[in-house]
Amino acid sequence: MTLLFRSRARHLSIALALTTLGLVTVVSPAAAVTISFRLVATGLTRPVFVTNAGDSRLFIVEQPGRIRVRQSSGTMTTFLDITSKVNDAGNEQGLFSIAFHPNYNNSARFGYRLFYVNYTRANGDVVLSEFQRSSTSANIAYSSSERILLTIPHPTYTNHNGGTVAFGPDWLLYMSIGDGGGGNSHDNGQYRGTLLGKVIRINPKPSGSLQYTIPTDNPFYGLPTGRKEIWAYGLRNPWRFSFDPTRGDLLLADVGQDRYEEVNLSRAGSNRFGAGKGRNYGWDCYEAYATYEFTGCTSQYKTFPVAAYSHGTSNCSVTGGYVDRRTTSALYRRYIFGDYCSGRIWSINADSTAARQTPTLLRDTSYLISSFGRGYTGRLYLTSLAGQVYEIFSS
Repeated sequence: MTLLFRSRARHLSIALALTTLGLVTVVSPAAAVTISFRLVATGLTRPVFVTNAGDSRLFIVEQPGRIRVRQSSGTMTTFLDITSKVNDAGNEQGLFSIAFHPNYNNSARFGYRLFYVNYTRANGDVVLSEFQRSSTSANIAYSSSERILLTIPHPTYTNHNGGTVAFGPDWLLYMSIGDGGGGNSHDNGQYRGTLLGKVIRINPKPSGSLQYTIPTDNPFYGLPTGRKEIWAYGLRNPWRFSFDPTRGDLLLADVGQDRYEEVNLSRAGSNRFGAGKGRNYGWDCYEAYATYEFTGCTSQYKTFPVAAYSHGTSNCSVTGGYVDRRTTSALYRRYIFGDYCSGRIWSINADSTAARQTPTLLRDTSYLISSFGRGYTGRLYLTSLAGQVYEIFSS
């Protein structure tokens, strides 16, 4: 599988029909958890991400280059429009995600409010940029305020761009980038001289000739060769990752090639920092637990996934999610994730010490699952590429 978003006419038509229902309830096969979805936004253009800025609003990223803000009343307006900057001509190109600075709501300290996005532009480059919110309205951002932190050349293929931007528990900015696309990666995942196929970690504060600062405790900072921004490597297309809000663990779903989709879990340790530091997740030596392109490869120093599932029966592209840490939720301690092509949603136990887990199927849907998200109270959401955002309930 080389594309994140595969065209599935049957799923699209069913998903659009479900829009009119507003609420869909399905009991999981194990009958342990009942999952229900409440429609909270519709009429969107290819939504690919949903998050919060520390209050009841939802910020919804549309692939063509817009970010919409939904009030708790249901009113929805445009927060940012950079469609003129974004190229979404390719199936996996476009605007991908948004991350608000941890001090976004502390205007007394910063005087302005900063957030970060990642997108592709006309020549295929993956761009990481900083923007400012309006000084007079919490619901408007200045498109003219863009400060480009980093551009990553991605010239050959339109797929495998990543990616998520997110602040970690250490208040540093992380971003995932795909391996460059095509059916194979040309070993970019294993080669530390490129940022393709990596998770990077930076401080968005300018330093010297760079528009950002490289933390000196990054795992490869002191080496004479290779990119010092790299935090973890050996990835194919890490479309979605997140941090456990309680433990600080890194949970990263990497889209597979021929046979398997995988979820990686890296523990942060007792101080809640450092999850995933220096990890080699194996691609393209391995696809999940199986050898892929084994010439010159070894299993030594590889981090294998905590969970994986196979293709077939319509599975083809994993969408990573979040750990539910609400003690009142039936999914408490569970990390949920899904598959874009099949619409299936699974979970694993985020607190388990097992090296491998068999995912628990929570439900089989017809949604085009492009992303999951978390609200400011910890509620979980799902975006469907067909144009909807749903709130997830469990009992």
